Amino acid sequence: MKALITGAAGFVGSHLTDELLRRGWEVVAVDSLADGNRTNLNPAAQFIQADLTRDRLDQATLRHVDLVLHYAAVASVPRASNEPYTAFSTNVQGTIGLAESLRSVSPNATFVFASSAAVYGSHRIPSLCKENDVPAPSSVYGATKLAAEFGLLALRDSFGLNLRIVRYANVYGPRQPRYIMYDMYHKIRRSNGTVAVLGSGKQLRDFIFVDDAVTATLAVAGQPDNSETKPIYNIGTGISTGVLDVAALVARAMGRPEIRFEVTRSSWVGDVDYLLLDPARIRAHIPVPVTVEEGVRRFVAWIETQPTPA
Repeated sequence: MKALITGAAGFVGSHLTDELLRRGWEVVAVDSLADGNRTNLNPAAQFIQADLTRDRLDQATLRHVDLVLHYAAVASVPRASNEPYTAFSTNVQGTIGLAESLRSVSPNATFVFASSAAVYGSHRIPSLCKENDVPAPSSVYGATKLAAEFGLLALRDSFGLNLRIVRYANVYGPRQPRYIMYDMYHKIRRSNGTVAVLGSGKQLRDFIFVDDAVTATLAVAGQPDNSETKPIYNIGTGISTGVLDVAALVARAMGRPEIRFEVTRSSWVGDVDYLLLDPARIRAHIPVPVTVEEGVRRFVAWIETQPTPA
């Protein structure tokens, strides 16, 4: 079996590459290396450096592909807000272009699109988002992911694109390049006792460890495409954790339980208080998810082996 993974030098993409290679797949790894880290690339994969907003993959690359896992994206909510044109170009144009190229060469291949819980938007009270909820993104990033979803669903309905859409909660773990665990670790390393936490401090998130996210994603990729339902799957745990609780877990894992946290009451554009997913459609594939406490411990153990950023 042959898979093509875009964003393969990134966070989730690199873990998917490793797992498929472990399962005996042939993997073509595609990344522009604009954001991806070359050290994340598995040397057993065939690597192609390409920017999908400019470079079209040739027919030889796409021929006989059984599975495409599309993770190339502007994946940062703040960056998407600061660079909306780039975000829409990459996340929408690049996605549809790849799907069209695939459809013309390997029309039976399964196309898995990495979307986000950001498509659901903000909620006034904590509530689990379900796949059939009406999406209402409150960030540029969420809007780009939803626009790409609509485009792909149109290709599915019109031309039979074999599609799966996976909406991720907050994925974390080794190789994570941004967001609360990563940021908090570096803040604590530099701190003499007090660390700022963005926002109200009351934000609740659905954190899913990267190994669980990979397991669920590949299980979804193997599901049959039911024409009567939209092929959309939440990838989360359904378990809410406060950001202040996560900050405290990072501090404890680092041996710094004395750290005090102060909330800023403001955050970046597009941040929301509650982002929780109903995982009913994938629960059977991760019946016992990695706990946030254990996941943070594994993350800290990994990041402490990495070079210190300048």
